[in-house]
Amino acid sequence: AYIERYAHQPLNGYFGVGEALPWREPWLKEAARSLTMPVAIIAGTEDVMHRGAELLHQHLPHSHFVSIQNAPHDSVNARPEAFNQAVLDFLEAVEQGKTVAGHRVL
Repeated sequence: AYIERYAHQPLNGYFGVGEALPWREPWLKEAARSLTMPVAIIAGTEDVMHRGAELLHQHLPHSHFVSIQNAPHDSVNARPEAFNQAVLDFLEAVEQGKTVAGHRVL
């Protein structure tokens, strides 16, 4: 259903998103690096923005990046158990004062 739904979208829309990536702006990179709070980034491996999520993770020093295998952009609906587990694990780690930075695959 995901592929059918987006198959009719113009390609320039997808490419345009890639050109508008905020971390390509030096001042935004610096602002991202200055954040001190834990950040969760969750993306499906089949999401066209997965690479963008990886890049965002690289610029956020306190970020925890979770890749959900075989999930599209709408990973919360495609793989709700994995998505919910990622969120709950992140919140539990933050609550316990544990380091949350890193990358994990579910």
